[in-house]
Amino acid sequence: MNPERQAFLKAIEENPYDFTTRLIFADWLEEFGEDKDYEEAVWQREWTPEWQRSKEWLENYADELSRRDTPGEYDFSITLEELIETATNHLNDFVGGTIYLPYDTPDMVYENHDEFWKQYAVYTKKNLDNINPGTFIRCAC
Repeated sequence: MNPERQAFLKAIEENPYDFTTRLIFADWLEEFGEDKDYEEAVWQREWTPEWQRSKEWLENYADELSRRDTPGEYDFSITLEELIETATNHLNDFVGGTIYLPYDTPDMVYENHDEFWKQYAVYTKKNLDNINPGTFIRCAC
């Protein structure tokens, strides 16, 4: 593999949120890459703003989840990273059209689940077309 390409990929892997590097890499792919690299260059440009919007939406979602303090409910706090990890784990355990969530999951998760999964798919670059994670059952643990 070309050493410059390796350097770009390493830099993106080390800091996936550095959009400047992604955009420079897209330019480099167009100038020095092979024909097959055109789609990757387009993806780097188009995905970056959409990804940033999804990241911001998910951060706000996690903040809102953490701020909700309904009397009688469990205290709940979650970071963006924990939110993504939890969702990913539940998708990995996805069976028969149901995702089981912990009992103390705030109602907001159920109220906004369609938008959450849409943003999750963009943020994680996962294709959720073959599954419908919109069906939740709260675990009564």
